Amino acid sequence: MKHENEMKFGDFVLNNKALFILTFLIIILSCSSPVFLTQSNIFNVIRQVAIGGIVSLGFTVIMASGCMDLSVGNMLSMIGVIIALLAKIEGMPLIVACLIGIAVGIICGCINATVSTVFNLAPFIVTLAMSQVYNGAAHLISNGKPVSNLPESLVTVGQGYVGIIPIPVIILFAATFVLYLFLTHTRIGRHILAIGGNSAAARVSGVNVNRTKLIAYVIMGACVALAAIIMDGRAASAQVAAGAGMEMDAIAAVVIGGTPLHGGYGNMVGTLIGCLIVGVINNGLNLLHVSSYWQMVGKGVIILFAIILDSQSTKIMERHNKGKMGAKAA
Repeated sequence: MKHENEMKFGDFVLNNKALFILTFLIIILSCSSPVFLTQSNIFNVIRQVAIGGIVSLGFTVIMASGCMDLSVGNMLSMIGVIIALLAKIEGMPLIVACLIGIAVGIICGCINATVSTVFNLAPFIVTLAMSQVYNGAAHLISNGKPVSNLPESLVTVGQGYVGIIPIPVIILFAATFVLYLFLTHTRIGRHILAIGGNSAAARVSGVNVNRTKLIAYVIMGACVALAAIIMDGRAASAQVAAGAGMEMDAIAAVVIGGTPLHGGYGNMVGTLIGCLIVGVINNGLNLLHVSSYWQMVGKGVIILFAIILDSQSTKIMERHNKGKMGAKAA
């Protein structure tokens, strides 16, 4: 009985490791800075992670399918520039500009998936190459210059409030809820998890693997476009390099949140907590006046830690499962 309780506790810790890490960081930073736990700073942290958080939610779907997308950062910059330029056209409704931006994101996702599946290429290589394409396109469209003087309606999306809650925070939590339901309560969501767990077995079971991967990349593209809308509004401009390196933060958040690199499982709530961990670390280092150069080092360490944590927790979970099977057999 004691051994069984220990195993249950171990499972609980492994399944909620991101929450324990976040709690530990909050305690440490609240003791280190009196400003950290103020309402304004907490909302500021969540608002800052909203853009990367929405990208990370889409990344969770991609990683759950066993794929990878290294183009999201430059894709975000390109779509942000497109939406900003459209929004500045006189008489162009903001909703139309945003819908066109989302359509571009979906097309980018389709391109990434199609090139990878049709030519049987590793998604890692395909999306790395497409990242450069999107980067070049962003510079060509904007002539390498920021797009500023955006309409107030777009700025409101990134900087406005509903009551005391920032609009980006509402969008982030709504996206988390929708994608959680999609991944865990729909047939396509279960197919995505199936191909991530074992692509060959899923194909034998009747799952259209290529189409399912296409859907995962389409969701990724739509999430990137939604994040681009918020990014334009928050900065009141579109920068050609605004999303550079965002894929690294997304990988860290998703893996810390409990979605394994090899796929087969996706934890949307865990990803949200993982994003908060990255955001809390960035915010805490700023409050403690740590050099931005050291913050870059810190991000690299976080990603390395996330990968090690994923590897070790997977091994521990496998040993726990073997122990459970042995206990049942006994």
